[in-house]
Amino acid sequence: MSFGAKSAFLAMAICGWSGSALAQDVYPARPITLVVAYPAGGGADITARVGTPFLEKYLGQSIVVENIGGASGAIGAMKVATATPDGYTLLFGTTNEMIVTPLVNPATKYRVADFEPVALIARSTAILFGRTGLPANSLDELIEYGRANPDGLSLAHPGAGTFQYLAAVLAMQKAGLKVRYVAYRGAAPLLQDIGAGHVDLAVAVLASVDQQLNTGQMKAFGVLRAERDPLRPQTPTVNEGKYLKGIDASFWTALFAPKGTPKAIVDKLNAAVMAMNVDPATLELRKTSMETPAAASSPQAFGQFLKQETDTLTAVVAAAHAATTETPR
Repeated sequence: MSFGAKSAFLAMAICGWSGSALAQDVYPARPITLVVAYPAGGGADITARVGTPFLEKYLGQSIVVENIGGASGAIGAMKVATATPDGYTLLFGTTNEMIVTPLVNPATKYRVADFEPVALIARSTAILFGRTGLPANSLDELIEYGRANPDGLSLAHPGAGTFQYLAAVLAMQKAGLKVRYVAYRGAAPLLQDIGAGHVDLAVAVLASVDQQLNTGQMKAFGVLRAERDPLRPQTPTVNEGKYLKGIDASFWTALFAPKGTPKAIVDKLNAAVMAMNVDPATLELRKTSMETPAAASSPQAFGQFLKQETDTLTAVVAAAHAATTETPR
């Protein structure tokens, strides 16, 4: 190669590297697509849209929410897993499609390790509740009643591939209760049947049942977390009774990028989420959705959290395979 050709090749290489570095420096230079793996109007969609204006504020760029539902969130997640890792296609991920779906459905073509963990956004408290006619007014009384009446309690859930089901199995297993699991096609018919007294118990995210609890339509037995929820301090944790200890099952939302997204971009996105989570306006909005913003942490720390979640839920899924589930209602 001649000196002139070498010089030209070197110049092209430098320009190419500089262009790549510059692209990361000015990121984001165009609108970002945020994929929500569930239909518009659902809980995940609403939560994502609550935070979007604040991410736009701290990133200085517009964000377009794209709803891609189906297959328990797997279709939307897969789109992001296979997207170009340039930071312009991101996933608003939840416990369900990121951890639970791959565990309960081995045919799922991705795992959480196929993404770059950016940041934990918020946690939602899970609560064990039931119909008002149950002959128990505390968790201890409920467990004692259930032990005295094997198979006498029924527990509703929105599907065997959901966080709510696995959290319920975890609680029942630790309580030593044998219950009948009844599957429902969604939260609305589930809540309707508990209110009507057709089924006894369920586990749900607090925001979805808080109104019914406040009006006395349903009975709270405890939140499935290490400490009381500050937005519902009157309800004890399930760990405060005589029989259950060590339960901390929170439903979380988080930001993910395709595997291979440059570290500089991941770090910038993480910083935007951290800034969003301490913004006073964000904190007020999170109260309405009954979420607790996540504490500041690095992408690496979030990655460790995901490994722990996977290990914990893997054991729960194994136990859940033994549970009997009726035909969905």
